[in-house]
Amino acid sequence: MGTILPFERSFNTWPQPDTAQGDVFGLEIKTDFFDTKLVTRMEADWSDYDADTGDAQGSTTDNAYLGQVSGTIDFFYYDLLYEYTGAEYKVATSSLQQDRRGVTAQTGFIFDGHSFFLSFGRYDDNLERNPTKPRIDATQYGTTYTFGKIPSVPIS
Repeated sequence: MGTILPFERSFNTWPQPDTAQGDVFGLEIKTDFFDTKLVTRMEADWSDYDADTGDAQGSTTDNAYLGQVSGTIDFFYYDLLYEYTGAEYKVATSSLQQDRRGVTAQTGFIFDGHSFFLSFGRYDDNLERNPTKPRIDATQYGTTYTFGKIPSVPIS
């Protein structure tokens, strides 16, 4: 856990008031089963942030979570990721997007000199549907093919 330091003694990318104070705590667990055939990553974070300790409003607390499962089995690759960041989750020196959740999935095949991947992602924000804030639902998908038989092509 850490405390946000006043601007003149910190490495913040923007000034924080002298009265701002907060704590962040995180736990991350990574596993690798069966020699990269099943790799997992789980993270849970908690923040307690008060933008102005001089007022009577007090601090806000919130959470962020991440879960990921991926692996490579022979020529087959897969990756599934879930992310959630609460509306009040705050790390003062980070540009982390708050109030957001989403999932991305990727799969593909890697053969001799060829690779083909499919990807899909779905993210949305304003999870509590606050009418004073916009809501963005984003869906992304795509494919990638790579031909690697020719190491370099001298084209300018």
